[in-house]
Amino acid sequence: MTSAAAIALDLAPSRRLALGAGAIAVLALVAIAASGMPAVVKLVSMFVAVSIAAVSIRCHLRPGWTRMTCDRAGWQLVDAASGVVPVTLRGHARLGPLVSLDFAVPDRPRFRFVVDRAAVDAEAWRRLVLVLARSP
Repeated sequence: MTSAAAIALDLAPSRRLALGAGAIAVLALVAIAASGMPAVVKLVSMFVAVSIAAVSIRCHLRPGWTRMTCDRAGWQLVDAASGVVPVTLRGHARLGPLVSLDFAVPDRPRFRFVVDRAAVDAEAWRRLVLVLARSP
């Protein structure tokens, strides 16, 4: 008889990812400024780039969920009011010390989150990798 590894992770956004997104936004602004487009088109493009970057970074740094758990019942997300919502893991990808998780949440938009190995204790990381290795 084998038992499923239970996982409980606090969803603490990675500042490294936020800084990386900010750096990419700055590079986009430099590229737009250095382009040969007319000034009005440059200003509109810069405004759009800054707006998208600001919204994306804000959504990353302030997710609507505070905790993620996985046990025999499946995956659950916990919101700020301690409300537990069962979710379905739609996909995951691992890239070095990062794991991207994609959840389908009933009656809400999909929730995607990147777990940084540096932000998780070693035992929780090991359990997460084992659970994801078993999932499709």
